[in-house]
Amino acid sequence: MVVARRPAPSRPGRGGVGGSPPIERPRGLCSLERVDEGLALTARALTLDPLSVMPPWTREFCLSMAGRHDEVLAQHRQTAELDANFFYFDSFTGLAYREKKMWTEAVAEYQRYHEVTGLPLAGLAVTYARMGCARDARKILQGLLDKASRQYVSPEQVAIVYAGLGENESAFQWLERAYEARSAWLACGIRTSPDYDSLRGDTRFPALVRKMGLAKD
Repeated sequence: MVVARRPAPSRPGRGGVGGSPPIERPRGLCSLERVDEGLALTARALTLDPLSVMPPWTREFCLSMAGRHDEVLAQHRQTAELDANFFYFDSFTGLAYREKKMWTEAVAEYQRYHEVTGLPLAGLAVTYARMGCARDARKILQGLLDKASRQYVSPEQVAIVYAGLGENESAFQWLERAYEARSAWLACGIRTSPDYDSLRGDTRFPALVRKMGLAKD
């Protein structure tokens, strides 16, 4: 995971991560498509600790997983007011622009975070792949593979780049690695993230979801 900047300081004595109520519960609910419940919990968290950046970021996540991309962009204004350079795992504004096919804005958003973190960003690679700029996508992919040879990289990040490039065999190999590593971010996105949409028609994908215990009833 990548955090470019720490969350803005919050008032002491509130409990939870960074002084705010835990974000795992609403994030988990939104991952299971229980978006209204997740958003309700983040609204409560915002009320309890309006200085923490994590509740508005979690709202961005929930709205993104629900495909409500215009609302993601609106919500990000509140997140940016608390910390304009806060980055945690992915840019949901960049993803929102990408899903709206606003390529220039998507690339600019991801490149800004790349400048802040100095790290290869899978989201930017997926954006390039969707734009037909495979060479640029592969350059970032190679950066992720090089990094993975030296230290842990969330395997699903590599998988979504391969998926974006249409290389499904490699994508599923890395998804299996993510499963074996018990990646929390695989569980967060497997049912809802548009990064996996190109794989959903493959029989191996619902089999993986079932193996993870996340299949719909």
